[in-house]
Amino acid sequence: MDASHQRGNPERGQMLVLVALALTALLALTGLVIDGGNAWAQERQTQNGSDSAAEAGSVILAQWFAGASAPSTAYPTSASCTSTNQWDLAVCQAVYGAAKANGVAITAAYYTKYDGSQNLGTVGGGSLPSGAQGIRAVGNKQFGTYLAGVVGINQMSAGAQATAIVGTVTTYCPTGSICAALPVTFPIQTSTCAGNGTLQVGDSPWSPTATFTAATESIVPLCKNGPGSVGWLQWPCETTNGTPGLIAEITNPCLTNITLPAWVPAYTGNTNDPAVQTALNNYHMQLVYLPEFNDVRGTGNNLEYHIYQFQAFELDTAYISGNNHSECNNPPGYPPVDGNGSNGCLKGWFTAAIVSGAVNIGSVTKGTTQTLGVQLIK
Repeated sequence: MDASHQRGNPERGQMLVLVALALTALLALTGLVIDGGNAWAQERQTQNGSDSAAEAGSVILAQWFAGASAPSTAYPTSASCTSTNQWDLAVCQAVYGAAKANGVAITAAYYTKYDGSQNLGTVGGGSLPSGAQGIRAVGNKQFGTYLAGVVGINQMSAGAQATAIVGTVTTYCPTGSICAALPVTFPIQTSTCAGNGTLQVGDSPWSPTATFTAATESIVPLCKNGPGSVGWLQWPCETTNGTPGLIAEITNPCLTNITLPAWVPAYTGNTNDPAVQTALNNYHMQLVYLPEFNDVRGTGNNLEYHIYQFQAFELDTAYISGNNHSECNNPPGYPPVDGNGSNGCLKGWFTAAIVSGAVNIGSVTKGTTQTLGVQLIK
């Protein structure tokens, strides 16, 4: 008998070892592709969760800046949040709650300045630090592997951080979207109409409220005479002139991505049309946005309003038929428009709404009546 057959074939054994090593390498490479792709997806989810956490906390900050009496948050109490300060507690619950809803754990959360710089204090630390106008959230997500365990990697982690700030809205409406912005403007301060129909601007701003009652309702006058009194606008997106165009703007809002402040031309002619009033009243008890001006220029057909900001408004009733002096001088609502000086009025409630859009990177004063927004900056 051949001696080589008695001893076995060493080449066959070596081949098995090589095949085993090749299979291991192949599994490792496959694991790199599969688990690498999964790691990238988990990183993206972690970033999204961190973004959501920073934005959720900043929304609570915006409510505080807007002068709300108490925060509103849909997130339950978290074990990580034990602050006795209602605003700090709400910010903490929003940050940790939004992260948890996205499957992300928050490893750290801080208050920042208006430009996102400088950690001013820990979220949930017991107070809102002076100068706080943003939230930085640091998120982490642990996840298992599929095939990388072949080379001893059974678990991976993804980390991300995000910073969102509160600011006054400068670019109104997210790009490509449409906002229910009514084409009627009025002064930033409370106003009435003199007996001859001239606009009388007061010293104090319109006050936002979260309670829609007769006691908190506002009467916004549309005066008869003088620049800056009637206040109907022609948005850049509307090309039809006169009352038909005005009705079209109200019924089918077309305003997108307007950068404030901006000069906007006024409509001319008689706008006290029952059809205009009907179009407005289709927004009964709905949230709309009213532009506020702080200057006018030109006369007649060349009159323009300098739109400085938008303010959210819960519309009760529009009275603009031209003969609504009684309705505009009596409750509900305040202040009365003053005698027969008006063409009509809008009745409703100014409310502090947080809208989307580019914001000004600058400090905000508590109690501001300007429309506030929240923007991710990092």
